[in-house]
Amino acid sequence: MKMSIVDTSPVLAGSTAAEAYKLTLDLAAQADQLGCWRYWTAELHGVPVNAGTSPDIAIAAIASRTSNLRVGSGAVLFNQRSPNRVAETFVQLNAMFPGRIDLGLGRATAGPLLDFALRSSRQAVATPEPHDGKVVELLHWSDGFEDGHPFAQVPFLDGVAGRPETWILGSGPASAVVAARAPIRAGRSSAGSRRKAGCPTGCPPPLMPFSSSAACRSPTTTPRAGGR
Repeated sequence: MKMSIVDTSPVLAGSTAAEAYKLTLDLAAQADQLGCWRYWTAELHGVPVNAGTSPDIAIAAIASRTSNLRVGSGAVLFNQRSPNRVAETFVQLNAMFPGRIDLGLGRATAGPLLDFALRSSRQAVATPEPHDGKVVELLHWSDGFEDGHPFAQVPFLDGVAGRPETWILGSGPASAVVAARAPIRAGRSSAGSRRKAGCPTGCPPPLMPFSSSAACRSPTTTPRAGGR
């Protein structure tokens, strides 16, 4: 079994967000030394006990301080971002750290007020774009659009080889269907459901992750509330 970590950069009792970021880097370095497989960081908003709001920034910091870990997002809140921007960011990260970057795509609401604050346009209540359509567009930014598509003539990091490994992270059959149609990897319970969604030839083999929460401390320190 390969061990991996998903880190939300928890803010421990009596601590600060800045200290949480330092602990994330320290934990990633230890995970690298111990031979862990993947290290993913989360995107959470408006959660005082978790400081992880920008996984792409954390990925760059972690990858620059480690050598063997695959580093990724678990997950980018894709409903709050454009496919082009996510594709640019993660293709650049993969160019800087070749073969080590994972792009986990998720979707979630942070509540009406925070969702509104996260939006780039506030002129009107926007109708959410279909999740599967955004996933397809993101993959086309990396692999190229068909001739005649409006975006086919838009330059996109020409000469940059390699792409991040892309995942759909979700908890239900809808996410499994999106992953199967893409086709890309699925995580959490979607990995098992994806087989029922009719994954086409060439679909990456499903991986079934098992997870648990853990709190760690040095034997010389006093335990504090919270943990990873």
